[in-house]
Amino acid sequence: MTDKGFDQLILEISTQLINCHQNDFAAHIDSALEALGRFGDKDRCYVFLFNENITSMDNVYEWVSTGISPHKDDLQNITETMLPWFFQAIKEQDYVSISDTRELPPAATAEKEEFKRENIQSVLCVPMRLSGRLIGFVGCDLVNRRKDWLASDVRELQIISDMLANTIARQATETKLREVEAELREANQRLQRQAMEDGLTGVGNRRALDERIEQELARCVRHGRLLSLMLIDVDYFKPFNDEMGHVLGDAVLQRVACEIRSSFMRHDEFVARYGGDEFMVLCAELSSVEVLQRAQRLNEKISQIEIAGINRKLTVSIGVATIRPDTMTTPEALIEIVDKATYEAKAQGRNRSHAVVMDRL
Repeated sequence: MTDKGFDQLILEISTQLINCHQNDFAAHIDSALEALGRFGDKDRCYVFLFNENITSMDNVYEWVSTGISPHKDDLQNITETMLPWFFQAIKEQDYVSISDTRELPPAATAEKEEFKRENIQSVLCVPMRLSGRLIGFVGCDLVNRRKDWLASDVRELQIISDMLANTIARQATETKLREVEAELREANQRLQRQAMEDGLTGVGNRRALDERIEQELARCVRHGRLLSLMLIDVDYFKPFNDEMGHVLGDAVLQRVACEIRSSFMRHDEFVARYGGDEFMVLCAELSSVEVLQRAQRLNEKISQIEIAGINRKLTVSIGVATIRPDTMTTPEALIEIVDKATYEAKAQGRNRSHAVVMDRL
């Protein structure tokens, strides 16, 4: 290859690597190796990367000429104990130049066998370094002939090595940046969920409930649909909590919340802890009869709950308010209606549901 031809090759490779998108790094490195191989009349060109301690290496990129067998897949996790002479040479030298693999020193017995397995006659490898730290190497093989490598061959491969090292470093940096961004997004989403979630029961908290009622009221007004709100009150919870202690009291609230959540899982249903021993459920687009039936089924499910250490029967009183809201309907007015319905359920003996149906508030 002439100096002019190599300069043109470097210009083309550098332009591609500098301008490539993060998702296209691998394809452009493969193209760079192919260009290096074809212009330099090589049989195989490749990139290896070391682990952090430089005790093992992986063939991460490989180009092979027509009719040449690839070896990338079987050159993974190659350890220093497998090729000790080569590891020492690539760590200590500016390059590893082997014109005839048959003439390797006695200390390179394992390397000689590996080169024989891959039918390699001549090999040239140049370390890749970043800020003085060895991260891998770029190499090329000759399979069908031998070659006395010239200083110009080494210089050319060193230039390619520097370019690929910078590209791989950029790829690693951008990958890490994307990972950090993903972690930050996940952390923000987690914080948002926590800000809208009751810490004890895992259902929505009062803030989330207030927002959801506003949203559902607006949606139902816009589409002229029914909206139902349930208020679920654990019967006799305060005296039980005072008598049995907060640990068992918390266990009751958690189990009741679990039953409520499992009973109302549709996309347009929302469960929240209203406060203390009270929970609320928003249901859209259901008739008053359907909502009452589901509330009564919830009464049955909760009455069947058994918790270790609790001998009394758990029950809840449920108020249900079903309305067709208009622009004058407020969350406060809806909550007031369902609160009265719950009070009526308690007045009727508890462990039951009571419904109020209103076309307008």
